[in-house]
Amino acid sequence: YMGRVFSYCQNYAGHFTGTGGSLLLLGGTGLGKTHLALAMANAVLAQGYGVIYDTAQNIFMRMEDEYFGRSERKYTDTVYQCDLLILDDLPDYASPFSINTFYNIINTRTLARKPMIVSTNLSENGLSAKYGEKIFSRLIGDFMLLHFFGSDIRQLKLRKKEEL
Repeated sequence: YMGRVFSYCQNYAGHFTGTGGSLLLLGGTGLGKTHLALAMANAVLAQGYGVIYDTAQNIFMRMEDEYFGRSERKYTDTVYQCDLLILDDLPDYASPFSINTFYNIINTRTLARKPMIVSTNLSENGLSAKYGEKIFSRLIGDFMLLHFFGSDIRQLKLRKKEEL
């Protein structure tokens, strides 16, 4: 199964057009979601497209600073307009402002046919509970859901080190 997920992501990045489908990477800690998202970002960048990659929390905080006038509104515009936006590690806790910001990002980019990649450790039920039905409906309706399974790679590496 994970081989098919990997192939799908390779194809997505290799045939990126700057419009169309978004991806939601779901799964536990240490399963390679961030690693794969960064690999896709590199492949898309190599084709000449603009990519913003950061943790969802950092993106939300920067947009909050702009919203409340603590910095210029350049970053928010870039988040809405870049060719590919990658929000890594959607947190299991979000403030009401972050939830509204996430909704606006999804809605604005979907209407403009600008793709996104979102990764999270939350399950589908967790996403619905933490971010609400309005966001969850858009995620399952407008994003390809890719579930990650397996063992935590970091823990496997640690065990290997301990064996040496």
